[in-house]
Amino acid sequence: MKLRVILMDEPFAALDAQTKLEMQEELVAIWQKHRCTIVFVTHSVDEALVLGNKIVVVTRRPGRIRESVTFDLPRPRDITSPEFNDAQRSGVLAMKETALTPRDGGLLVGFIEDDVTPMVPADRNVKS
Repeated sequence: MKLRVILMDEPFAALDAQTKLEMQEELVAIWQKHRCTIVFVTHSVDEALVLGNKIVVVTRRPGRIRESVTFDLPRPRDITSPEFNDAQRSGVLAMKETALTPRDGGLLVGFIEDDVTPMVPADRNVKS
């Protein structure tokens, strides 16, 4: 059976830092092998940037797409590069402006896919 889409809701949130890095590397390896779309929910800008090539910022209730960004740094990602750090600062600002916290329901949705055509049109409600 060929994988088409993998859905993940904060899969690495409870892991220690080292295990989280290993699991992120494994997820990228799975994507490279199967070339399926992976949709993951996270509250971490770093995780979204390390894994995703499309990142969607979703506002708190009612969930709406605030921003959608294509992030196409080559893999493996160098988290010390100026490009990564610029994207990280932009992502942190978007989170602060949107008040993204687990408590209020705001989140980031990352997509890992070959074709970065939007899966969800902008300004569309997201069911919570």
